[in-house]
This record gives sequence, structure tokens and C-alpha cells, in this order.
Amino acid sequence: MNQDTLTPGKLYYTIGEVSEYLKLAPSQIRFWETQFPELTPKKTRKGDRRYILKDVETLEKINHLLKIQGFTIKGAKDYLKKNKGIQLEESNHSSKEISVQTSESAVPSQVEMNSLQFSEFTEMLNKMHEFRNSLMDVRDALIVLRNKIK
Repeated sequence: MNQDTLTPGKLYYTIGEVSEYLKLAPSQIRFWETQFPELTPKKTRKGDRRYILKDVETLEKINHLLKIQGFTIKGAKDYLKKNKGIQLEESNHSSKEISVQTSESAVPSQVEMNSLQFSEFTEMLNKMHEFRNSLMDVRDALIVLRNKIK
């Protein structure tokens, strides 16, 4: 099951869904939770983590800072603290956050459409996410190349 996007309209995501979406090991995500106070997933009574969109967006930022821009954990912590609520420098990385609609009204519900329309809408949305992810991969490769040239 290759998941390039998260299911739109969901309130909570499991660590498995998030790790597959971000292409990170669950242990990596759990470790980052101990290092970055911005990561605050809810836990069920059983102890399972439930991530909201804000958590996924924070993980995306951390991943970008550490793996693309080459920050240390301390440097990424400082950067996030100083730039709270601001897009990542140079990369507009928050564009990846579009893959999950933060405004529930932006994604029509199945009640507002018939099932065929909803299916077509979902398919189109997934294709757009795939295309955007491909563009982001190219952008990230260019950033890495630019950093090597410097």
C-alpha cells in the first residue's frame, strides 16, 4: 500500500499512516516527539498515537529541516522556535501541506455530491497530489544540488 497523500477530511491519522505518507520509520517519528515539544499527538487509552494535521505539518517541517537543509536537531529546534508559524525559508515547503485540506469546507462531503461525483473528485485530488509531490521531489533535489555547489 503506497500512500503519497493522507485521506482528506480525516481528523486523526495513525503513526502508520503518517510514517508511510512522510516515508519515515515510526521509530523516527517517536524519537522526534521526544526532541521537539511542538509535536504533541494525542494518545488513546491504549497508548496509540493520533496525529492531527498540525502534527503532520510540523513533522514535514522537521523532516525538511533535518534531511533537506541539513540542520542538526538543535538547529532545527532553534529554527522552529524563532520562526513559529512562518513558512520554511527558501522552500515554501508548506505547499506540501496542501495535500491534506485544513479547511473542511474545501473538501466537499459525499452528502453534497453523488457517489460518482465524489469518486471522480477524489481521483482528481489524488492525481493533483501525486503531481505536486513529484514537483516537490524535483525542488528538493535542486536544493540539495544547490547546497553542494555552494
